[in-house]
Amino acid sequence: MELLEHTLALGEELATLLADAGPDAALEDDDVREDLLLFLEAVGTLHYLGEANRAKAWRPRLLAFGADAIQAALFRWIPEALERATDTLVALREPLESAAVPAAARDPEELEGARDEALFAQVVDALRPRDRFELVRAGARWWTDREPGFSPEARELVELFDEAARECLFLTVGMNRRRRDRLMWIKPELQAPFWWWARGCSLPEDALGSLFTAVEVMRVFPEAGLFFDELRATAAGLDAWIARQGDLATATRVVPLGERLRPPPEQPKPSHERRSDADLSPIRLAAEGSSVFTVWHTLYKDDHVLVDSFDHHLRVNLIKPILEGDPNPFAHLPLAYIEVPGAPLRLRPVQEEPGRSARFDLDDPAFDAPAALLHVQCADRQLKLRLHELGGPRP
Repeated sequence: MELLEHTLALGEELATLLADAGPDAALEDDDVREDLLLFLEAVGTLHYLGEANRAKAWRPRLLAFGADAIQAALFRWIPEALERATDTLVALREPLESAAVPAAARDPEELEGARDEALFAQVVDALRPRDRFELVRAGARWWTDREPGFSPEARELVELFDEAARECLFLTVGMNRRRRDRLMWIKPELQAPFWWWARGCSLPEDALGSLFTAVEVMRVFPEAGLFFDELRATAAGLDAWIARQGDLATATRVVPLGERLRPPPEQPKPSHERRSDADLSPIRLAAEGSSVFTVWHTLYKDDHVLVDSFDHHLRVNLIKPILEGDPNPFAHLPLAYIEVPGAPLRLRPVQEEPGRSARFDLDDPAFDAPAALLHVQCADRQLKLRLHELGGPRP
């Protein structure tokens, strides 16, 4: 919500400035051109938040800013923005390779945590122009109702930057938690264009270490090279090989999370505890002051959070709500979200009361998985719960 409010306020301010300056100034004045780019970036941000229609309020003041004015601003900006960023990205290759070396081979006196944080900050800085390019392009596309055209030089620079990014992207797998965080503000179904953050972000952060192990295995067992090539030939190869090893006749049924987390079926009461038909009459119930109420099934509870379920709902409640103004380093994230192993996107709640509660739909396909991790933001700390350890198995 803070990002949305900030973007709307910024867009309103820039719309006023641009309306006063006029479209011709965007071609001659660098400051006005930058204001136009910032405005398009704000519109693009609204698009990826799923709130693009909010920008309609600015159209009447900026009718003069059509495709030609926007095209001219983009034409001058793209080369100077991406050329420097590509050089920065190429220079990062060596420190990223060094960071990928297994911990056992590193200098024991190296401050690994601090160094990795600083390195990720450099990755963010190097990719920021590409983030901005995508936001500006989305804003221009929405504002003009057509894909903005680019000069051959601009297209070549974008391709060069993307090639440099793809060549070193695998080296950022060890930063996957932070890479996923860079996507959290974007509506899940709109995250794909930001492939430099999304690609491979579901892999475990220690996955690169497995490459060093695989090389060592093939050094000792050269015959394993053919086996490795067979696995790499198709993404389904590994799954098929594992399936051939299993004894399907004795395999146990995998319980989906949605089934595991639902409340257990209500057991019939013994005959001596059941009410008669007369007892269940509306008149009798009204006389007793009875009412219909929902009983939630508790899955987890501690001093900070309560997790429970009812029907197809999974609910997360903070015991102590986060009030407006409270320190909260996780304010940019949902109060709770779910991470499914192997899934590229995180599941956001279908309903959220900021600082208090969040609710998920157990009918979502994500809950067909046998395991998942629930992240809960508890003001100054982040709680992680293994959902597959909360609910009981079903016969």
